[in-house]
Amino acid sequence: MIQLSHKGLVAVTVVYVLSIYATLPLARPLLTFIYGHLERETLGIIMNALLLLFIFLSIFCLYYYSRRSLLRFALLVLVFSSTFFLAMTYDIPEERFHFLQYGLLGYLIYALFFNRRRLPEVPALCLVAFIGGSDELVQYFLPSRVGDMRDVVMNAVAGLSGVAVGSLWKR
Repeated sequence: MIQLSHKGLVAVTVVYVLSIYATLPLARPLLTFIYGHLERETLGIIMNALLLLFIFLSIFCLYYYSRRSLLRFALLVLVFSSTFFLAMTYDIPEERFHFLQYGLLGYLIYALFFNRRRLPEVPALCLVAFIGGSDELVQYFLPSRVGDMRDVVMNAVAGLSGVAVGSLWKR
């Protein structure tokens, strides 16, 4: 688990959430710039590579730094592979970034609730889903963005994978 004090972890999580909201107006101009220099297929390959790298590094770190259990390892592989294959169902490459972004958020929020509640998974998942829904609501009102219910579900599923990783690592 993350080795920060609870206050430090709160600060990191708040800064992370604020950075998600602060970058909302910048995403479309950034993507326009990227698509001006890369083809959609190339960006898709890059996003897939980043997602796979994140998955493999996470599995390695979680297995290496936690109690080495074959069952725990198998569950981590199942969670990550399910998340990866779900991410591959999205045709737009930048939508796959949600799985990195909200997976990490789910893990951070789970770490906040761990040792503070009996079932930390429930409030962690609820908070991630709320933040993801709020993200899409803000996008609905931005002229260069589109709020989408499908993205709310994607954010929640990605958050669920982060919460699952936190839960598997600590138990």
